[in-house]
Amino acid sequence: MASESAKKGLRRSQLPQYFGSPLVRFFSQLEEHNNAQWFNHNRKTYEKEVKHPFQTLVAEMIREIKKYEPEINISAADAIFRINRDTRFSKDKSPYNAYVSANISRFGRRDKTYPGFYFRLNHKGIQVFGGAHMIEKSQLDRIRKHIIRNNARFESAINQKEFKARFRKLLGEKYKWVDADWNACSVSSRC
Repeated sequence: MASESAKKGLRRSQLPQYFGSPLVRFFSQLEEHNNAQWFNHNRKTYEKEVKHPFQTLVAEMIREIKKYEPEINISAADAIFRINRDTRFSKDKSPYNAYVSANISRFGRRDKTYPGFYFRLNHKGIQVFGGAHMIEKSQLDRIRKHIIRNNARFESAINQKEFKARFRKLLGEKYKWVDADWNACSVSSRC
């Protein structure tokens, strides 16, 4: 998805700059000093140099994505995840994520099972993901059946030059073996 400014060939220096070296410094230091005392001492820097610019970026991304996905009707606040980590079931008790992140979809951060765009940003760079995350077995079964029923269309899409040039190949988790029911389904096309 290219924004209108990118389509017109504007240089990076002409585009809005959201983040600068304070973001890099903040996350580099947070990685070393991930504790409440350090964070509280640096909270104003976080809010000014990370949180507010990130909210602006997410709001603009929502506007751009909405041009292609009009059912997306969320605010930046609906999309952005908290920087605080849930440490209840984790061996790592660091209280803060060393990144900011957002999920832009119809339901935002509330439902990652609905396909959307997830991205995270820190001093090391930005990561962008698309699709659904941690979906229930019944939903996964429906997706698999849809791909099997529309396999020619799916194969055509992932084998296009543009797709291969941009993404090279599909990434993600893969099964080492396929359940007998799915083998039968793919062979008979009666899913």
